[in-house]
Amino acid sequence: MKKIFLGLFALSTTLPTLALADSGFSAELLMGTSDQSVSMDRPPVDATEDFDLSDKALSYGIRGTYAFNDYFAIEAAYMDYGSVEQGYGAMALDVHGMKQEIGVEQKLSSRALNAGVKGSYPLTQRLSINGRLGASYWTMKQETGINASISFDDIDIIHAFGPTNTESDSGVGMYYGVGLQYDFTKRFFMAAEYSMTSMEADFGHQSVKNDIDNLALSVGFKF
Repeated sequence: MKKIFLGLFALSTTLPTLALADSGFSAELLMGTSDQSVSMDRPPVDATEDFDLSDKALSYGIRGTYAFNDYFAIEAAYMDYGSVEQGYGAMALDVHGMKQEIGVEQKLSSRALNAGVKGSYPLTQRLSINGRLGASYWTMKQETGINASISFDDIDIIHAFGPTNTESDSGVGMYYGVGLQYDFTKRFFMAAEYSMTSMEADFGHQSVKNDIDNLALSVGFKF
């Protein structure tokens, strides 16, 4: 699977360079929200059974695409799905509205290199619907550390996180999605897309699965 991914990624990145004169290459900047559903085989030590890292995070990325025609293209992208975090085992001290808390926090960060294909179908002269499918080389990082904060009347004054243990794992999976693209001019376009991917990491003492639904807007330019 990893060899297939590397082959797709190499093809996606080298072919556009050779074909710039055909004006098939485009580049996009993406920004959106990732809805991360995190499950683990066991909660962290000292955490309760209802410990849950699932949350939403800011996502962003960059993508290059080479279109053979109006219907078929290949693509390569870097996506950062952001970080989700959850604290546990907190101790608090409240003195005249000044609240001090210290506890343990677990943070999970996910990112990926994607390479795949994109199919499009024009609905009008400017608007098209598309679908994409490909391989995703993902990396997941887990940080556990001390989280400390000082607040006054529920307003944070100081919030600090100091990681004491960092682990990471990587692997190859799949991504797929659907979207709409609107061409404002021959070169400039905007798009909205919904994509899904899944990552399953083994950190030795703990297995973590992260199912990511990503909703993003993008701006792009056709060369």
